[in-house]
Amino acid sequence: MHYSVENNNETTPLISVVIPIYNVSQYLPRCLESVLAQTYANLEIILVDDGSTDNSGDICEMYAKKDRRIITIHKKNGGLSDARNFGIHRASGKYIAFIDSDDYVDVNFIFILYEKIEKYHADVSICGYINAPKKELFRHSIRHYYTILFDSRSMLKQWHSKYKHYETMAWNKMYKTDLFIKNEIFYPFKRNHEDVLTTHLLINASKRIALTNKPLYYYVPRIGSISKTYTLKNIEDCLYAQNERLKWFKKQGYLESYERLFIKLLKYYMLTYSVIEPSVFNVCGDKLYQHFCIALDEALVFKTLNTGDKLLLRLFSKYHRLIRFIMRRMH
Repeated sequence: MHYSVENNNETTPLISVVIPIYNVSQYLPRCLESVLAQTYANLEIILVDDGSTDNSGDICEMYAKKDRRIITIHKKNGGLSDARNFGIHRASGKYIAFIDSDDYVDVNFIFILYEKIEKYHADVSICGYINAPKKELFRHSIRHYYTILFDSRSMLKQWHSKYKHYETMAWNKMYKTDLFIKNEIFYPFKRNHEDVLTTHLLINASKRIALTNKPLYYYVPRIGSISKTYTLKNIEDCLYAQNERLKWFKKQGYLESYERLFIKLLKYYMLTYSVIEPSVFNVCGDKLYQHFCIALDEALVFKTLNTGDKLLLRLFSKYHRLIRFIMRRMH
């Protein structure tokens, strides 16, 4: 199929869509087809091939020949953060959105996020997402769609609370491109969990944020993805990112958000300790438990710690070895 932009309304601003790509040839065509099918046509689609060793780069070139909106960049492998940053620096759109190359989007993904930004004079717009299984998309059960407006302080004040499933990830959002450039906010080089280190800073730099619960992004969990891999490198990066974010929230005075994120960190210690492979456990298992115990003393006095979480934390503190044994058998 041949795509064109001849029907563009020249009054609509150019929007840059950055897609970092690394060895995803199995998923990439579906992702690109969903972007080319967008009802908002005035797009600059930046494909950043981050040193793929499969035929992902060839797929990028093939699609670039189909549609003049596509710009393909082939670069040495530098990781997801580096690929996103390449896209940001190359982007010429007024707004920018990121899509992971193993995921795909609703045909109105760009249009609705753009509409929210324009209508509410926002710096960032956010949408809901759906976990898409391998074979077919299950139907979501949301019956009522709404849009909520925040200023930066009100959103950060409730961080990791009611809207926690919309917040941290980079890919369910549209941003004013200047948010990155003017504030010099970029994704940290060679770090996994880069959005944990970055998104709250972008929100802090925003005057207004528009959030809709309408699910427009289809997230595809897969074996080997960063968020599902408990390698030593991934664990270290996740702990680093969460601790840096905690320091920022505490320093800025968002203490209830700090407490919620602190409890989240404790749960990460618990889960990681319980499921990591023996080879990784032998390296960091004892340290994870020690850090958990140190952090637990602080968390037990938090106002935001509910009874159920308090019980869970105390049980893990006492029966961590048994819990690991059970979890490993189930894993």
